[in-house]
Amino acid sequence: MLRILLLAALIPACRPAEARPESRSTLTGTAQFPTDLPTTHNGTVRMTITGNAEVSDNCRTSGDQSFIAAYDGNLVVGDDGQYTASLYPAPISLASGCRPTAIRNIHQITNISVDAQLGDEVGHGTLNYQNLAAIDGDELQAGAFDDLMADLTFTRP
Repeated sequence: MLRILLLAALIPACRPAEARPESRSTLTGTAQFPTDLPTTHNGTVRMTITGNAEVSDNCRTSGDQSFIAAYDGNLVVGDDGQYTASLYPAPISLASGCRPTAIRNIHQITNISVDAQLGDEVGHGTLNYQNLAAIDGDELQAGAFDDLMADLTFTRP
């Protein structure tokens, strides 16, 4: 009986902490720097998508609305300037201030930007050839874009 009680007490302690769901997008490309590569090889990246879609929300403003969707990740730059980052979705924002409960039809993607921070250096870029015009609302909310490519240009303060 004592063993069962000890085991029952250990099970919650052995459970992993709440983790992010598995990434469904990977961003890769080349990072360009003003001079040599920085000594810091780890940073952050955010891809932001803006557009218009038919949405449902809990604020009685359902219908066509502008949205902002962001996807964050940890940036790892190799010695050759090549980088990779797994992207994770943040909550989508609507122009009304509400969060969408459903996104049915994406009418237009108006902008896709990629911003990165690597130590004191700030990088900007856009997707190389993908425009994500064919994504649907479920893919947008889940961040399910598979493999994306963008070159980042970094500046130093």
